[in-house]
Amino acid sequence: MEDVLAKVYLALVFGILLLSALFLGYQIWLNQQLENNLDKFRSKKTTDKNTYENLFKLGQLYLRKKIYNKAIEEFRACFKTWDKNDKLGIASLFNTLGFTYYQLKEYDIAVYYYKIALTVTPDYVTSLTNLAYLYQSQNQTSELQSVYSKLILFEPDSKKTRDIQEYLAKRIRN
Repeated sequence: MEDVLAKVYLALVFGILLLSALFLGYQIWLNQQLENNLDKFRSKKTTDKNTYENLFKLGQLYLRKKIYNKAIEEFRACFKTWDKNDKLGIASLFNTLGFTYYQLKEYDIAVYYYKIALTVTPDYVTSLTNLAYLYQSQNQTSELQSVYSKLILFEPDSKKTRDIQEYLAKRIRN
């Protein structure tokens, strides 16, 4: 009996170690992929002309690595060369800038960029959702109600819209 329990215990420990090693290997591989992509887009920046696509991808890579100031720098540079007729792309760029500032806890600047994204494309649900999340995290109920009224027009059945509705209902009851 003790022999069986020892074998089960060893198998369990071995399995946990194996899963941990696989997870660690996967994380290392992801990090190497990120570094390779970063090197690729950095070299494209110096060799090719700076297309807005390359600058945006480089900014996104910096954002994933949490190098926020470099990401902001790349996003601003890519806006200068962005096709001004691409309204959805510009809205996505401003939304990403807003998200970057949110990560830096610069909430007023984040709100500014989210609102610019909504000015460019008023039905851009991602910016509405991000703005709602920001207002909710800052307990700004009146602003959240305003965003919720717009969000319910575009995505009445989404989980985020229901979550905001429940949050507002709780806040009104209290």
